[in-house]
Amino acid sequence: MWRRLDRDIRAVLSARTGRRVRPLAWGRTEDDQWCVALPDRLVWGHGNDWRELLWHHVGHGGWNAELRQLRWTTVDGRPGTLRLREVGQLPDAFIDRVNATIVARERIDIDGTDDGVVISGRRNLADPDAPLLWRATPMRGTRLSDPEVAARVDHALERVRAEYDISG
Repeated sequence: MWRRLDRDIRAVLSARTGRRVRPLAWGRTEDDQWCVALPDRLVWGHGNDWRELLWHHVGHGGWNAELRQLRWTTVDGRPGTLRLREVGQLPDAFIDRVNATIVARERIDIDGTDDGVVISGRRNLADPDAPLLWRATPMRGTRLSDPEVAARVDHALERVRAEYDISG
């Protein structure tokens, strides 16, 4: 049976974001926090203690059904997890929203590395006017500390950015 997110939680989230919220999915964590997927971010907490994760900050992540756990690593390497007792549609919303941030993604072979890099352009769903965020993620055997490799990666990043980013 379909149900609406608790009115008090909607009010808290609206106050927190400064606008009326449009929850896409929600559930409850094992420690009784609310977990809510909004179009531009994931928020979780209760009372006055809320945390948020903008979707374009998720480097990778997903759902582990056996552990009932949403897990992610941010683009700057910070891990996060939420163990859910009420799941709802959160796993699907998580994947959908992270994917919605990806404008371009291309694996590039880099001489002197095992697996090269993945170059991605991401949009900030909270700010449609923000420029795309470009990133080169090193794969296995790619050491960005090597100046020659770093220069090749920078060149590849600029090439892909010029190809996909019409905003400049």
